[in-house]
Amino acid sequence: MSYPVDTMEINLASIQTICSKGSLGADRRFDPKVLGNHRVLDATDKEGQVVDLPADKGRASVILDAHTYRDKMGELISTGPYRKLAKDPTDRLCRKITAQLLVKSGNLDDATYRKLRPTSKQPPRMYGLPKIHKPGTALRPIVSCVSSFAYNLSKHLAGILSPLTGNTPNTVPNSIAFAEFLRAQHISSHEVLISFDVVSLFTNVPIDGACCVALRRLEEDPELPDRTSLSPAEIVSLLEFVLRSTYFLYDGSCYEQTDGAAMGSPVSAVIANLYMESFEEEALQSCPPDCCPTLWKRYVDDTFVIAPRDQVSPLLDHLNSLKPSIQFTIENEQDNSIAFLDTMVHRKPDGSLTSTVYRKPTHTDQYLAFDSHHPVSVKRGVAKCLHDRDSRLVTRPHHTAAERRRITAALTANGYPAFFIRQSSRPKTSTEVERP
Repeated sequence: MSYPVDTMEINLASIQTICSKGSLGADRRFDPKVLGNHRVLDATDKEGQVVDLPADKGRASVILDAHTYRDKMGELISTGPYRKLAKDPTDRLCRKITAQLLVKSGNLDDATYRKLRPTSKQPPRMYGLPKIHKPGTALRPIVSCVSSFAYNLSKHLAGILSPLTGNTPNTVPNSIAFAEFLRAQHISSHEVLISFDVVSLFTNVPIDGACCVALRRLEEDPELPDRTSLSPAEIVSLLEFVLRSTYFLYDGSCYEQTDGAAMGSPVSAVIANLYMESFEEEALQSCPPDCCPTLWKRYVDDTFVIAPRDQVSPLLDHLNSLKPSIQFTIENEQDNSIAFLDTMVHRKPDGSLTSTVYRKPTHTDQYLAFDSHHPVSVKRGVAKCLHDRDSRLVTRPHHTAAERRRITAALTANGYPAFFIRQSSRPKTSTEVERP
């Protein structure tokens, strides 16, 4: 069987990468130093001395002393919206959700009813991800709801509610759309770039307020009957049940979340977005004219803002005065630049705005290794994704050259051969053939 030349080169490069590590089939896990480190970690992990966790953001592993991890988790639970339960509520909640679905079964087809009915009695579990990009390395609480009694219902509700989000002029769907939007924007000398971040948005979304917003938006949606046979009131009834039934198992005890949405539930991001769209509409309409921002673009809990330079504090005070649970922190521009999502926004002397790719200081440049057993198409996708991001986020040619050097260095460090990197930086043509 003959392969195209580029595929033969790829196979040769893979063999060279593997052989360069000392023996056929060897990889980093069998490097003596790395293997020794793994053995030490395995031993201390089994003894309960350390906890090995993925970082909250970025491909990094964090080794925490087990006592430190437990102390941080204990503080998080004791100060958060959580209450310890006397016993596991799984059976009770399963019966309750089944009863709710039976009442609404007349508006559900058999297949949907069977899919939503709880069949698993696995309790959700909480763990914390270290925020290594922030001082103090606080933990982000994650409630893993996979295989829990309400997981399928939460996914179903997320599918119904998702089309309602992202339709306002104040939101951006991703960094690429944001960078494209910036090209036509200008900033005056008396204005400043700032970004707002909502403190622990998910756990601070008020359930009553979120359900009211969801009901109003559902009632206004003419396309709702195309997505479900449930009425807006029935959807919100199920939504409220899911939000108020958040509980989890941690360290042998069950806890209930008393308000807000759990990070880890499929519907949480959707309901947080819906609520923030309503919040920002109220905030901007009620904002005093002197401190009203000239630009407001939000992605979930991060907001990019252009505001009068001398009105930043009044604007922050206004935002933090609206809802007790929704509080913002602020970041000001530094050296005429500010980060938003994975873009760095730069203001120029003429008032124009440009952007480059932004990486957090904790970014590791770790990507899928070239010697992995994934298909070539997946590896090509990794490289092309980085190059596409460069072409869409970077607006100045000299910045593009610097970003491409960074991409080349990162991919080279992950074992990608030079010809493969060059090939992936070009637009795909119809003559490119991949190995089946």
